[in-house]
Amino acid sequence: MTFNFKHILFAISTLLLMACEKDQLEVSRNIEISFSFSPQNTSVFVTNGTLIFDKFSFSGDREEGDEVEIEDEFENEILITLPSGKLNRSIQYDIPQGLYTDAEVELRFNSDVDNTPTLALEGTLKDSQGISHSFIFEILDDDIEFETDIEGNAGNGKVSVANGSGPILITFDMNDWFSSLSPSIIDQLQHSSNGSYDIYLNKDNNSKTFEILLADIISNPIITLQ
Repeated sequence: MTFNFKHILFAISTLLLMACEKDQLEVSRNIEISFSFSPQNTSVFVTNGTLIFDKFSFSGDREEGDEVEIEDEFENEILITLPSGKLNRSIQYDIPQGLYTDAEVELRFNSDVDNTPTLALEGTLKDSQGISHSFIFEILDDDIEFETDIEGNAGNGKVSVANGSGPILITFDMNDWFSSLSPSIIDQLQHSSNGSYDIYLNKDNNSKTFEILLADIISNPIITLQ
């Protein structure tokens, strides 16, 4: 058998070129989640909380190239500490480069652990008399889902993914979560006589106000590619 050295060099060069092209076509992106909370509603103060993050999806159409679909349902749920927004572990994905005419992110927050809430927020509520009451807001049995377009960074609503681009930044404005909770509404909340908190807000306690707040919480976040 005769080996042609030129053919071997050509094959090696082709493999190296393909590897380089793959590196150039895919860009690793960190996923960063932030929660802004500079209380505009001075009746609500959130001191701490947790949110369970269990699924991330990215999809998009490019001007050139195939449609992109990335879906990751976490085997181990991610714990987000609130209001800092710190994740207990980082996540990142390889997203194909290109100019996207449409790109969206889907998030799901859900706890599969019994008696562990998907979302729990603790703090104080101030009534119309200026008296503070401890509270806890909990979403126990339901998941929270968001499906939101990424804000365009390349004009005409298009999204550019290229080398040098920053992370996918997901921003929640927690001020919106409590914009409906006025002192007059706080005055009407039922108080607990034997619990660890003065006021419980969940589907079984103060359920009407809970539903109002839940509708505010599931309003879509702002998602940008830095």
